[in-house]
Amino acid sequence: MDKYGISKIPVRYIEFVDEKGRTYRILTTRFDLTDQQIMDIYRNRWVIELFFKWIKQHLKLPKSGVRSHKIFGIKCF
Repeated sequence: MDKYGISKIPVRYIEFVDEKGRTYRILTTRFDLTDQQIMDIYRNRWVIELFFKWIKQHLKLPKSGVRSHKIFGIKCF
């Protein structure tokens, strides 16, 4: 980045409104995907984040290692 905060790497701006009327703005360097694919990836990523939040709240796992599926399997099974 230069002193004005402008990236030297090209980025792509995507804006979409979900079914509840919320506006999302995403910057990405992925030019190989369609707007729809990027929106779907973002939505799926958010579902995963909410899942980990639920796990942390309800299963009382320690904060370290909860994002690792290996740790999750060891601690739960």
